[in-house]
Amino acid sequence: MLVPGHGVVRGVLGRTRTATASREAWRGTHERNRRMKTRMTIGAVMMVAGLATAWQPGTGTAVTGSGGAVTTEQPPAPPVPPARQPSTFAWTDKELEKIGSMLAGSWQTTKPVPVSGGAPGETVNIVMQVAPVVVEGMPNTLYVETARADSIHAPFRQALFQLYTSKGKVRMRTLEFHRGADAQTPHMPALVGMAAIPQWFPKLTSSSVYGTLDLEVTAEGAGFKGKSPHPFPTSLGGAVEMTSEITLTKDTLTTIDRGFDADGKVVWGSSEGEQYQFARVPSPITVKDLGEGLLVLELKKGAEGKAIEERDRVSVQYTGWVGGDAKQFDSSRGRPQPFTFNQGQLIRGWNTGLIGYQKGSVVRLLIPPALAYGDRARGPIPANSDLYFEVEVLNVEAAPPAPTAGPEAPEQPQPTKAIPDSTSGK
Repeated sequence: MLVPGHGVVRGVLGRTRTATASREAWRGTHERNRRMKTRMTIGAVMMVAGLATAWQPGTGTAVTGSGGAVTTEQPPAPPVPPARQPSTFAWTDKELEKIGSMLAGSWQTTKPVPVSGGAPGETVNIVMQVAPVVVEGMPNTLYVETARADSIHAPFRQALFQLYTSKGKVRMRTLEFHRGADAQTPHMPALVGMAAIPQWFPKLTSSSVYGTLDLEVTAEGAGFKGKSPHPFPTSLGGAVEMTSEITLTKDTLTTIDRGFDADGKVVWGSSEGEQYQFARVPSPITVKDLGEGLLVLELKKGAEGKAIEERDRVSVQYTGWVGGDAKQFDSSRGRPQPFTFNQGQLIRGWNTGLIGYQKGSVVRLLIPPALAYGDRARGPIPANSDLYFEVEVLNVEAAPPAPTAGPEAPEQPQPTKAIPDSTSGK
């Protein structure tokens, strides 16, 4: 039996299904094309960016592709360097060791000597401190610091002596540090006092110095004698050439250094027939070990006014260097005002190391990372750096009485500072 309209309905349903299938096929094709374009676009972006991973300049992030997505990741933090350890010195030759060990120590002239460029008749004792130190590329080297006995904190000469063997002969080469812009200051102010703590000598290399002359060293009795084999060129003090001699025993040191002008006249150093005689003396620098790696070098002991105590108001001039490379990172000198602070409110090395010093004192503080900034980098100071400060005490004022706590006058917290202010000097 025929159902009225069945054929028509069936025909319409058939055409509807056909049209729907066509539209679905079109949509499928369109969606595939869209996805293909998207993948191609992402692929092109990733290719331009360096395929899988690319560093974005100035952003500190890496772009990565995964499953068609682009994400950013922060790079891992750089590893914190280990704290510097004291160096260990070792001689490479027994004969060189014998000479170097005899030369090492503190020496002072047996009588005052005329002051070069000073007032007529002015004389002063000279102190020379010598210590073996580790210098990269320069084995068997000694650090030499020479100063007036009344100004140990301001040496007028710093140099290196290197012992070596050449053609079967022992030689001692003198090397000077490259001068800074101000020739009146020490060539390497960061090294002052290091003869007293040579194990903490900075990591310098041979590029820091230049050779000036050699001495041929020979045994003489129980000691040694050294003499320059010929005059060496120089430009120091108006001289054009110089000679040097040294005689060394267990307890005495004699030097004859002379600079000559173009006419052969002595323009500095010992006059003809004169020599400087030194005797071995105790070190003029007192080294105090305050524990936890904190060392204090007393270069000048002041005796004016009160000694620094907790909470005192203290004014100083200071300069700071990174211990490992001797690079200066801060100084109050040259600013309109000295640095003034309340004792006990700075880094721990200062809080502990300055206690007990009076006006006029000049000290050097070698501060380990744990008593400075630890494993945090701070501006030009790398993480885990030991710091080396020179501090000159200018004034000490007693701390005001502590406020009395009570209902109407509650105790107020005191402000704190982490370090000397590097910009204002206050």
